[in-house]
Amino acid sequence: MKTVYYNTTTGTLYDVDRGRELPRAQYPWIRYREKVDLTIICITGLDASGVPVVDTTLDASLAYEAAIDKDYSTTTTVMVKTLDANISITPSTGTIVVQLDANTEEFQAAVDTKKSISGTFELQGDDVDELVWSIDFPVVCKGTINAGSGDPDPIPAEDYYSKTETAALLASFKPTRVANFAALPASPTDLQPVRVTTLGYTIYWDESAAAWTTSDGAEVTAADES
Repeated sequence: MKTVYYNTTTGTLYDVDRGRELPRAQYPWIRYREKVDLTIICITGLDASGVPVVDTTLDASLAYEAAIDKDYSTTTTVMVKTLDANISITPSTGTIVVQLDANTEEFQAAVDTKKSISGTFELQGDDVDELVWSIDFPVVCKGTINAGSGDPDPIPAEDYYSKTETAALLASFKPTRVANFAALPASPTDLQPVRVTTLGYTIYWDESAAAWTTSDGAEVTAADES
């Protein structure tokens, strides 16, 4: 729940602790996808002891409607809208509670790619479709980097065998002995790996290169012939 004091005499948000208009850095804020109750305590000022004087003139019989938007255009859809059923008025304490729902396409479009934008909260009270009471004050509308749009793709596992996997594969090989390079087939059949006895190293068929390679990774050529 967010709570603000609104001075109905000056028409501004009020810092009751310091007896002054609320500074910009303390403006109420709402983030995209957030659902929160905004409590507005209406006062007429402070008494001699610095205690807020509650405005008890609020009329609970009016039909109230609240909105948040980034501009004052009447031709576009507001970012947030709350109807009378979700607005509570308590005249004796000067309290107004408004349920806000910022999970709207309009809010998303307004703050997309932005950390925050300036907005305005407006509350109107109608009597038989005639506006008879209203307040408005600045708010901060915040964007978000995590809007449930999906999970990031993990880095794919490297296409290499682990040390343990490599040892297991080598242990399963059944070497075939040949006398020289010329005895190697063009491609592997049953020869994996092949031991060249005169050179003393093992060669393997490299599937990606489609060639025989030595255990140190060099391609086997006619130069390796015994």
